[in-house]
Amino acid sequence: MLAEIPNATGCPFTVREAAVLADTSPEEIETMAKAYVLPTLTTLDHRKPYFGVADAVFFGLLAHPPCEIRDDDRRSLYAAIGGRSEHAGAWKMEGEGVVRTVPMETRISLGRLREAVRRRVLLLQRTQQRVVSRPGILGGDPVFDGTRVLVHHVGSLMKRGISRTELREDFPSLSEEDFEIAVIFCKLNPWHERPATVRRLRYPSDEVPDRREPVAGRSAVFC
Repeated sequence: MLAEIPNATGCPFTVREAAVLADTSPEEIETMAKAYVLPTLTTLDHRKPYFGVADAVFFGLLAHPPCEIRDDDRRSLYAAIGGRSEHAGAWKMEGEGVVRTVPMETRISLGRLREAVRRRVLLLQRTQQRVVSRPGILGGDPVFDGTRVLVHHVGSLMKRGISRTELREDFPSLSEEDFEIAVIFCKLNPWHERPATVRRLRYPSDEVPDRREPVAGRSAVFC
């Protein structure tokens, strides 16, 4: 079940966090949400501009579709993935994927996508644990905990295509995971919007909030 994927923050995801999980842009998330998600939701759901794990899987599927998915099928596909059987139409969850039986059978496996989302959720958690911002260290700019290495600097080098081999030589104190964290952090916090401090998230639960029962409160890895 999609609900078995842990939500590292215990809260819904913001647009930028959902973009990281789906490996796409915030702009694409907003476009897909307006076209296929919001029309499927209830009035109560519309009050919560955040997303759950099932949403991220749906966005990831549309961002990198394994086959052609007709536009008029996408709302019902979202309903099936999100557990809204009353709106799912011809789509239904079956095992590790979704199946459409008419007008012809179409099967889409979600196994690899779910694992990719799971990995990114865990990286979101590690990002908020690994990145710190303290006034006495480099003016409060975010650094990797225990170092004076600027996270934005490492992320910008990776964006420019600097090889991991070179980065390992230049930053021997960083792990392979740290390089992934730098990329995620920069996606969540573009350089021109870098935060003065890093807000620490609470962990009330590892359970994914029920998509059909919106969880109150805000969620952001950094603000």
